[in-house]
Amino acid sequence: MGTDLCFVVGSPTGGVVGLQDWEEVETVGGWSIFKPVRGDPLPYWVYPRALEEAGIQVAKAGGVALAVFVEDSDVAYAAACTDAGVVARLLFGAGAASDYKEGREALDLLNDEFSSQPEAFEAWSRLAGTPVSADRIREMLGQSWLFKEEPIFELIKELGIPVSLERL
Repeated sequence: MGTDLCFVVGSPTGGVVGLQDWEEVETVGGWSIFKPVRGDPLPYWVYPRALEEAGIQVAKAGGVALAVFVEDSDVAYAAACTDAGVVARLLFGAGAASDYKEGREALDLLNDEFSSQPEAFEAWSRLAGTPVSADRIREMLGQSWLFKEEPIFELIKELGIPVSLERL
């Protein structure tokens, strides 16, 4: 059995984050980690659409947010959010995604061509404060990661988000 993660990391700049059924578990350097306190089908879990909504709510507090899930270390999904909505989506382990209900939902969301471009993620990363190039995103997406949480952790590191990965 692999790793399962579900969280939003965001930079709410002083605004109130009104997330029901989520808790803030850490704040470091202007970034906060939020995790669901209950979910469906499992406690502490939400599906991609609801995860994106949480990311948008965090971003509406005055910053940007990255909403993430990892399913059994086989699939990892990240949605880059602003107060206007989701501006980019990344999926690691696309070949295994159809094996999971969450993965199928993520694949459906990726069909929105506007939000699946590495260039869109690069633009979002500039808003987040540390640009990650579209070429680097393409490189990460093309890499063969044994554990799909690894590119998520690498992405958080490259974005300069100073959260404790252990708290995720």
